[in-house]
Amino acid sequence: MKIIHVLKLLKGHSSGFNKQIPSIVKSSPNNYIYNTASSKKNDNDKYINFLKLIKYFIQKDNIIIHFHSLLSSKSVLVAFISLVLKKEIVYSPRGEFRHSAILCKSSLKKILFFKLINPILKRSNIHFLSEVEYSEYVFLNGIPLNYVIIPNAIIIDKNIDQFEYVKPKLNEFKILYVGRILVELKNIRLLISSCKALQKKINNVCEIKLKIQLVGSFGSVNDKEKFYSLIKKHKVESIVEIIGEVPNFKIGNYMRNADLLYNLSFSEGFPNIVLEALYFKLPILCSQNTGIQHYFNNSKVVSFCSLSSTDFINKTFKIITSNSIEFKKEDFDIFRYDFHNIQKEFSKFYKSL
Repeated sequence: MKIIHVLKLLKGHSSGFNKQIPSIVKSSPNNYIYNTASSKKNDNDKYINFLKLIKYFIQKDNIIIHFHSLLSSKSVLVAFISLVLKKEIVYSPRGEFRHSAILCKSSLKKILFFKLINPILKRSNIHFLSEVEYSEYVFLNGIPLNYVIIPNAIIIDKNIDQFEYVKPKLNEFKILYVGRILVELKNIRLLISSCKALQKKINNVCEIKLKIQLVGSFGSVNDKEKFYSLIKKHKVESIVEIIGEVPNFKIGNYMRNADLLYNLSFSEGFPNIVLEALYFKLPILCSQNTGIQHYFNNSKVVSFCSLSSTDFINKTFKIITSNSIEFKKEDFDIFRYDFHNIQKEFSKFYKSL
């Protein structure tokens, strides 16, 4: 049985899922990748082009086509070919329905998009990252024919010392953001526009200085322009530091020196970065409409927040002024989401089809 993963892998895109792609390729000799965002030949024979994909379609081998994105014309084309040739389809929305609701300003565009892919959805086995994502899908499309809920896998070197050193406070509170810098979708606007009000509230009780650190690349030139316009407008140039994109193995260094991870996205399926932060004992402020709430609802380390400036300021202020946050073993024992454990769940799901 061959598993062909159809996805849109953009250069410089460091989402939780994209970090797993090299491991997915290596995990089984029967795993193949078709990247709809690139037509270039890849030296790795596990990355196939469109012609190779059609060749696999024509062969009588047992094939499962696993779509990790349908927001591209190539993905939709491959999906319809799969339908015609009666191939087994798995689709992982990964927040695409919420993404389309935000990105498609015209309701007509949304209606046309859902109508176009509706025949694909009716024939697909749907993979959800969380109960939240399942509920959103059911609200828009009804109960799927067949589905499974499997969270993202996390890939962390188990040899890394979680407790290498104690973070020095030095009268500074550092809020860390890790990911693509998308001013609207990732709600960077809220973080920047609330800085001054949060610092003013802190000044009433102590002398701690606020620092914002962003690790990642800008989503587009437009995002970069919006971002710098925003920090200039709110006069927070001295508070905000852009680190830029760094290798995955270096992200832990920034987490060890931070005091809070900011994750208040409008759209988030299962944010792996939250699991990584837990590994490094970093408290997290997370959006209420994220899929991770289902897994960490009772955690005192992960605080869930609405997307309002007032709630963000109050929740962050509470974390800053609390003496300590108690980490329980279950809060950072995140290897239950280890890549091999998650892949076992997928293998079981594929075999059931």
